[in-house]
Amino acid sequence: MKQEIDFLKGQKVGGVFKTKLFHSLKVGSFILILAYCLVAAAVFSYWLFVSRQTTKVTNEIAVKETEIARLKEVESLQLVLKQRLSNLDKFFSAKKGPSFDTLLSFIGQTSAEIKVKDLKIAENKMNFSGIAPNMAALEKFLQDLKSETSSVLFSQITLSSVDRQEDGSYLFNLLLETKG
Repeated sequence: MKQEIDFLKGQKVGGVFKTKLFHSLKVGSFILILAYCLVAAAVFSYWLFVSRQTTKVTNEIAVKETEIARLKEVESLQLVLKQRLSNLDKFFSAKKGPSFDTLLSFIGQTSAEIKVKDLKIAENKMNFSGIAPNMAALEKFLQDLKSETSSVLFSQITLSSVDRQEDGSYLFNLLLETKG
């Protein structure tokens, strides 16, 4: 066995095949590790993207569910109001005298500053409760009720009570008798 040594490179001269094989193995394993790192980074990035999108969609779903719940309450309130309005309409259509629409439009026009608290209707009588922000608004509302337009609608208007609230507003009750 005779071996030669190349002193310039510090290698044995006859093992070129082993050297090339070892070099190819080193380069191949480096490329394989690099490819594995790239695939791992891509999978991690995709997972991060999917988790963010999932969180975003979950938040949007929660917002929509809240809106739907709020709209269900409004819808049920609208149904109740429609039923009551229909009952009032039937009540006034069976009666002689002013129509329900005429009464509502008159009260709506005269009570611009007045907040309607309660409106009860029985036979030819309306019990009207409201809140006026100040005495001047209440006085204007009462003057509007005494006008010629209201004389066609009401036979008698009685101010039942007026109470001053702590915030300076006035709580009042009226008894209105409709003609008919």
